[in-house]
Amino acid sequence: MFGYYEQMKSEARVPYTERSLAELALAESARELAEVARSLVPTGPRDHETSGARLGDALQLLALAEYLVRDAAVAERLAGSSWAKLGEVAEISRSAAHERWSGAVAAWDRRYQQGMLDDIENGDYTAAATERATRLDRWMVRHDSDSDQTPVTDRLEPMAPLTESIHLSRVRGVLLEQHFAPPAHLMLPITERQAELDDILAETAEPEMARELRHAAERSRAYARDLAAKLADAQESDE
Repeated sequence: MFGYYEQMKSEARVPYTERSLAELALAESARELAEVARSLVPTGPRDHETSGARLGDALQLLALAEYLVRDAAVAERLAGSSWAKLGEVAEISRSAAHERWSGAVAAWDRRYQQGMLDDIENGDYTAAATERATRLDRWMVRHDSDSDQTPVTDRLEPMAPLTESIHLSRVRGVLLEQHFAPPAHLMLPITERQAELDDILAETAEPEMARELRHAAERSRAYARDLAAKLADAQESDE
């Protein structure tokens, strides 16, 4: 775990933007709905049974469509659409749009922060999302012969350093909410990465801000050394 961010840096793996992951979630909802819709297109022998399966599939489509609308609203908000614009599209008021989807946006934000934390714990910022996008790529190839389509994987955008720094601060907030004393094995890679980001941001900052960022990076590195020492002591005690 200690060298995780060095490996991540060498392989240019950084977190994907919240917007691109919201678009990925929307695409997955659309794929699931499309698969159920395809099941309602009769392609085999006529079924004379009165099983109710067709109605069941149609009712499932209604539920999936509501999830799709929710995911679309979240993706729109993360892309910068206003509540007024969403209300206009849905033919409802701005306040009604906010009431209908603000909870979904807030839930997505919590899920995204937890997802970043899980990725840090699992040792890879990008593997899960890339795998999901690759599955969607294969699905598109099976159902769409248009070779000019842009692969879903190409729409996964890496975060800019400043954005990643802001999100790491929010991930630390999630940890503090979950633990009175956040686990050192999670705080260590976050702290190491924060130091790296502060150094990166210092390269293009104004002189005074650059000094502050470099001082912050040094403080983070000192804290990371303390965390690493605590983890090493804990490992020796276990042995």
